[in-house]
Amino acid sequence: MSGFSGFCGLGEEWQCGFFGEVAQRDVNGKSFAVAFSGELYGESGNAAEAILNGFITNGTSFIDRLNGAFAIVIWDSEKLYLYRDRAGIKRLFYAHNNVFVFSTELTELIKFPGMAPQIDAEGLAELFAIGPARTPGSGVLKGVKEVLPGGYVTFTRAELETGKYWDVISAPHTHTYKQTLENTRYLLTNAVNQRMGGNVCSMLSGGLDSSIISAIAQNELKSTGKTLSTFSFDFIGNNEHFKGSAFQPDQDAPWAFKTAEFIGTNHTALECGVNDFAGLLFNTVDARGLPGMADVDSSLLYFLSRVSETHQAALTGECADELFGGYPWFHNTEPSLFFPWSKDMDARKALLSDDFLNQINLDAHAQKRYAEAIAQTPLLHGETTEQTQQRQISYLNLKHFMDVLCERLARTSQAVGILPRAPFSDHRLIEYIWNVPWEMKYRGGIVKSLLRESFRGILPDDILFRRKSPFPKSYNPKYEQLLTEMLNDVLNSNAPIMGIICKEKARRFMQTRKDLGRPWFGQLMAGPQMMAYILQVNYWLDKYNISLRAYPTIIAK
Repeated sequence: MSGFSGFCGLGEEWQCGFFGEVAQRDVNGKSFAVAFSGELYGESGNAAEAILNGFITNGTSFIDRLNGAFAIVIWDSEKLYLYRDRAGIKRLFYAHNNVFVFSTELTELIKFPGMAPQIDAEGLAELFAIGPARTPGSGVLKGVKEVLPGGYVTFTRAELETGKYWDVISAPHTHTYKQTLENTRYLLTNAVNQRMGGNVCSMLSGGLDSSIISAIAQNELKSTGKTLSTFSFDFIGNNEHFKGSAFQPDQDAPWAFKTAEFIGTNHTALECGVNDFAGLLFNTVDARGLPGMADVDSSLLYFLSRVSETHQAALTGECADELFGGYPWFHNTEPSLFFPWSKDMDARKALLSDDFLNQINLDAHAQKRYAEAIAQTPLLHGETTEQTQQRQISYLNLKHFMDVLCERLARTSQAVGILPRAPFSDHRLIEYIWNVPWEMKYRGGIVKSLLRESFRGILPDDILFRRKSPFPKSYNPKYEQLLTEMLNDVLNSNAPIMGIICKEKARRFMQTRKDLGRPWFGQLMAGPQMMAYILQVNYWLDKYNISLRAYPTIIAK
């Protein structure tokens, strides 16, 4: 589970050093070394050794045979190779100045000599126009980049090369609807079964995705005389404070119990109060190395810490909505200049100073990144305008929105010592579902119809056809009050964020209703989360001593 760091090339002497889990060997007078972080599914034994054997025997084609969540660095005395898993579960950052440095941890990367962290205009735009997501490949900090999901980086004395070893490929779907149902069921079942090793449990919200995963896992364990442990999450007082919305139609708790009873798992319902997760707001920044999804992250960190007390690994339903079209924005065909999960740019500017906004054009940055992402979609010649639009929105979700959710899951899990396993991120399933026509995924006007129909009989219909409800968040007004107090303390200080936010705007914001009417990111991040995100950015700038020297007018405020 641990990560690794390293460097390559120091002064005039050509050398490489790894720090972390490694495997090394000399073959015919040539030295080889591998650093590995993550898991390989369906494999046994030492992963680093297996990768080293594969590379020595087959060269770079070894990567095509791996199925897992991984970051890999290989050194062969002449060249450095960096690889990242296809779905982007694991992180792998790098920077190249006089020395090429790399790390699975952004916070470790910036500890290398000469790597004093700075942020430029592009990094600030990433934080406030794209965040808590990131443009794939961006490390936010100046000069820092990240290996793309399904991507590689090679480094020699002469050059640095980047590319992809994997991506979805658009092709006509030739299977009948019945065959598609059968293949979908087989691929997901196989993906779950491959991830059943060790002391594994399942996160069971009561929603479609986690219920299917839990049912498959329970069937697999039942065949060996064992019973799956499942966990659901909720917040103390949510019954009193919850109000349904288009993004959060109902509460999960009753459905989790119903599902667990039907499939026969050992179920535990975990709850936490405001004080349990409010104090973890900054722990999640430490875990991710960057500001994140505010209390959505901190509550997950709390819950996973509880689960890690008894289990080594946890199955989740993450990534299903990106594959099968589960988000509301899949069904909005109105033209847009912004990412569909982050359209409200005005809400993002609600606390920011005019001086900052004049220097950092958030709209332009978001529009540029959106246009670049759309242009990268692998289209299929001969498809209609509507089919092209569906490919584009699917690609945006696979390559952008899924990335931030995978990062959230992986980083919070690693922070508490539990392995996250997301069967819906299996690359074989992604490759297949990518080319399934939208008419099959949305048959009969039912969201995620293909997934629901593929698993008829494994769950009751009322669970299979329940409307989506995302990861729970707290609706307790006490949390908003705590955030207001924390932000007010920042406003009365010389905190780093004070050159970026406006006191007057912030105070007006705190005195008014914080629900912005619709989320400014995803389905959960509204007014309170805006305050929490600002607090996380401030903590991040301060803790890692990130320089804003490029912006004298900001610092002067």
